[in-house]
Amino acid sequence: MSETWVKIIEDGIEYDIDEFAGLMFLDAKASYPSENENNVSINGIDGVLPGVISFTPFNLVLRFGYDGIDAREIDLFEHHFRSIFHRRKPYAIVTSQMPGIKYSISGASIQPTVKDFCSLELEVTLKVYKGYSESVNTTGKDFVFNSEWMLENGLPLNHKPRYHFKTRSFQVWNGSTDTVDPRMRHKLRILIQINAVGGFQLVNTTTEDKFKYNKTIEYRSKFMLNDVYAYKDNQRVGIDTNRGIITLAPGMNNFEILGDVKDVDIIFEFPFIYR
Repeated sequence: MSETWVKIIEDGIEYDIDEFAGLMFLDAKASYPSENENNVSINGIDGVLPGVISFTPFNLVLRFGYDGIDAREIDLFEHHFRSIFHRRKPYAIVTSQMPGIKYSISGASIQPTVKDFCSLELEVTLKVYKGYSESVNTTGKDFVFNSEWMLENGLPLNHKPRYHFKTRSFQVWNGSTDTVDPRMRHKLRILIQINAVGGFQLVNTTTEDKFKYNKTIEYRSKFMLNDVYAYKDNQRVGIDTNRGIITLAPGMNNFEILGDVKDVDIIFEFPFIYR
């Protein structure tokens, strides 16, 4: 692979965009996010009631250069190049410019500019439909901190991030620039094995989020919070909970597990998200 590169990830499979000799990735530029304020106006009252802010899709613009041999080769290249970005299903883009970050794409437009009879400059405008980017890697049981992580939120001093715990109190570090919130379609999976008589409560004391399971559970059972849903042994059990949602604030999050519990094993799996 050359020093500059672009990868497409579709259905978990990576494709390198370097099949054509003479193709060079020049740069990438993401547009700034736009907000949906969701404010509420009330007749006869000044101002508005601020609502929950969400973010609209934004554009990622990639620029490429291509040097061919003649006009026929240019035609063949353009025929192939169109098929790279115009796909029926959403996919992700990763570039050498920001190798630890991926963008989820749902549409593309391509603008070629002819430089001479055998060279092109191509501008590819991609729609990042989620409204945020994500780390390529995710946290988990085997988390290893290395240069592949883009740590825009910095790294805490005197703390080695871990995401697998066997104690009733622990700290989860969120390297995102925003709160990880499953209600915003942010990925967050929490895997729990525990002995708990009468259930247990998982509390993020930093955000004051509380999730409570109301029934006795044995360690051999596989309990999971997958985004906004609770599962026990692959069966939905939301009716046996307080339907609480766990979120992760940027930076350090302090957790406690409450109740008549022992033999705790808990894993947090999520990508960092960026604006």
